[in-house]
Parts: sequence; C-alpha cells; structure tokens
Amino acid sequence: MNTRVIILFKLALIAAFSFYCARPVKVFLENRGVDPLSVTSIKYVEHIIYAAATHRIDPAIIAAVVAVESNFNPKARSYAGAAGLMQINGVTARYLKIKNIYDPKTNILAGARYLSELLEKFNGDTKLMLAAYNAGPGAVRKYNGVPPYKETRRYIEKVMNFFRFYKNHPDLSKFI
Repeated sequence: MNTRVIILFKLALIAAFSFYCARPVKVFLENRGVDPLSVTSIKYVEHIIYAAATHRIDPAIIAAVVAVESNFNPKARSYAGAAGLMQINGVTARYLKIKNIYDPKTNILAGARYLSELLEKFNGDTKLMLAAYNAGPGAVRKYNGVPPYKETRRYIEKVMNFFRFYKNHPDLSKFI
C-alpha cells in the first residue's frame, strides 16, 4: 500500500468514527477515492462473531454499536461512567454480572446479550432496541417509542449508518 492510501485511510477512520459523524462511512471513503472494503478490517471481529452467534444477533449491529460507542477503544470511558467497547454503564454491568468491563471479549459478549434482550423486549424493532440501549428501556416505554431526545435520535442514525456499512463488510458478511 502506498503512503497516500495509508494517510487517506487514517484520515478516513478518524473522521468516520468521530462522534459527530452521521454520514455513512462507505460514502465518506468512496468520496476520497478509497474502496472501503479493500482497506478496512474490523477490530475484535472474532469476539463480535462469537457474541453474535451466542446471542443470536446480527454481527453488523454489534460492530456498529462498538464503532459509535467507543471507536473500537477497549479502554474508552464516558463522562457518565460507561466503559469499554460497548460503553456499558455500572447498573447494566451489575445486571449482566460483568467482572472486567474493559476486557474486549467480556464487554462485547455482555453488550450483545443486552442488545439481544432489548431486541426481544421491543419485538424485533432495531430502532427501539438502539433507543433503549442509548436512553434506557424506561425512556422508550415512557414515550411509547423513540424518545424525543436529540442525542438518542442522532445515536440511532449513526449506528444505522455504520450498520449498513458493516452489513456488506467482508469480515462480517459471510456470518450474516
């Protein structure tokens, strides 16, 4: 790979995984002349696939949540105290009985389990699952749908953009 492609790739990753990026990653990379499927590889793909199979959830949605929540940084910690790749908060960590929230495999397995439970709770509605993951299931029940919070609505949009990207990613597509 030449230096220009590597620099473009690094710049694309920084921009694409930033918290405020709501444009699909694929479009971002393609607009810069980079084939996203030829230069990207998903970190922790083996843990994502294992968790997806264990909890019967699409691996692309797990990868999308990890991308938005932590940018694949296992040591990420939010201002609110959520931690790890899937940014699991203390209450949820206790509920899921997580011993080491920063361990990638443990964090992804627990996050996938919680996503799977939320998906079942909200009758397979992915947007409600994501709203509950972000704002809490109580908020989704209170508003009988996606809460009217800007942060939650932006969160759903970002995750769904990454989801569409990862749905066709060669690291995951053969497991979907």
